[in-house]
Amino acid sequence: MIRVLETKEDIQLIYIVQAETNGKITSNNSVRYSVQEVDVNNKTYYFVYDELMRPIEASFGFLNVFLRDKSTNTKLMYMNALKLLYSFETIIGAKLKDFTPSDVEMFKDFMLGICRPGETIVFERLTERSPETVNQYLGVYRKYLEYLQDKNEYLSARRCVSIRTKNIATGEVNYSRGYKIKVSTALKEEVPKYISLTDYSNIIRLIRQDYTIREECIVRLMYETGLRIGEVLGLTNEDIVPEHIDGTFHNTVYIRNRLTDKRYQLAKTVLEPSSSASYKSKAYNTQNAGYQTVYITDELYELLGQYIDESHEAARKQYQSRYEKSTVADSVCGNFDNFYIFINNYGSRLSNVTWNETLRKIYRKIGLEVDEKIRDNNLSHRFRHGFAMFQIQHMHRDSIELAALMRHKSIASVMKYYRPTISDKIKLKESFAEELYGFIPELKEV
Repeated sequence: MIRVLETKEDIQLIYIVQAETNGKITSNNSVRYSVQEVDVNNKTYYFVYDELMRPIEASFGFLNVFLRDKSTNTKLMYMNALKLLYSFETIIGAKLKDFTPSDVEMFKDFMLGICRPGETIVFERLTERSPETVNQYLGVYRKYLEYLQDKNEYLSARRCVSIRTKNIATGEVNYSRGYKIKVSTALKEEVPKYISLTDYSNIIRLIRQDYTIREECIVRLMYETGLRIGEVLGLTNEDIVPEHIDGTFHNTVYIRNRLTDKRYQLAKTVLEPSSSASYKSKAYNTQNAGYQTVYITDELYELLGQYIDESHEAARKQYQSRYEKSTVADSVCGNFDNFYIFINNYGSRLSNVTWNETLRKIYRKIGLEVDEKIRDNNLSHRFRHGFAMFQIQHMHRDSIELAALMRHKSIASVMKYYRPTISDKIKLKESFAEELYGFIPELKEV
């Protein structure tokens, strides 16, 4: 019998592997793989190390060459998925390409954190992961096998039924067969937690009473345009400009990534430049590939201008050295002086950690639920969900329009917003009962 106990040292997962015979421990080993990001000449490389701190060659090529055009967050997810795979391979003594069907099923349980009693291996205290995460990881492993030019027939087996998707940007229709090996995900009946119109009104009122223009600018950008918090924090002075479109000036916000961006400032759906030469490439300068745009009202544009004038002037005077070092941003438009718009109270660019602390306090003050231990509901993302629900409930947008407004490539990504909430279901039930009783009044008699 092999007993595997998951433990943690700092933030690193370690697996204690004990062999037992007749209830006695005959061997005791640990399995520990580690990951690291290394910056060399302004370029980040991703490493997975074995138990002797030797870089794993296959993972280096996969993460840094094969995935070179993927976003930072995607590379980090792939890197952590590989670390988990290498741990499991070491525990069972087999490579992924040689996993039997029972090995694959045991690996799924291992990733989900399910500790089933087994005949030969028993797992204890495993970290729980969501079905969505495990399905993502399974996709990583298929891609990894493709890179290695290997294949696991069971893991790669496809279903017969075709799945149809449509890219709303190009009109292209794709047909693909889903994989047989995946984890079933329960359909969430509720839309994600979102900031309602009433919540938004209360938040703005509180901010104007107890906070500053900065907080109002940030929440308005998220709620009124659907920007993600990373996209907001990554905005620079040259990203918000009035542009002449169809005979009228429109206040345009450009969403793009720069080499000077920190990870929390990266935009999710556009290219990440690999060098300063990327700024002149065709892809970087193509809409919906290298950049995206949204539009803001005159009022919000003026508020942003007021914030920039007041806060940046004060920071230059009080924290000149720190301000000049921290807020500088690469220019992609040829501006000599480009800077990140949102800064903290000490003249540095505003971090997501500082912003989350502020937003958590705001939520509590107006009585909104805040996750304490398990982060199921992203604080800032509720504004983006609120933007989506406002478009559906008040602007009556269909799924194609909403996908375009939220800058999604497929309408499948926005279908979650069209599910009725609990309050919606209650209203439907009440209106049904009222209509029914109107036809048959005697039903009210009990």
